[in-house]
Amino acid sequence: MGHFTTANITFFNYLMSIVGPDVAEELFSMSSQEKESRFIIIDGRRGPTGKSTLCKVLQKHGYQVLEMHEQKYIRLDVELQCKVANFSDCVD
Repeated sequence: MGHFTTANITFFNYLMSIVGPDVAEELFSMSSQEKESRFIIIDGRRGPTGKSTLCKVLQKHGYQVLEMHEQKYIRLDVELQCKVANFSDCVD
């Protein structure tokens, strides 16, 4: 992905430069409803890669965005042995 100067750049061209054409097109073509209901999670290696700027730019354009390093990620891999239909109703 290329870098650019501080001159004005269109939103789509910025997306192209930072995430590539496929992801840029996918993000750019999201409907207003998708922007409101789907979260975009930004992750990557530590250091100045543009994660925070991308987050701010997407939020400015109405996207729901989270930076991974600011979140608590929980992954469940073990299949439940005793399944309860509405288990959330049983927990106080």
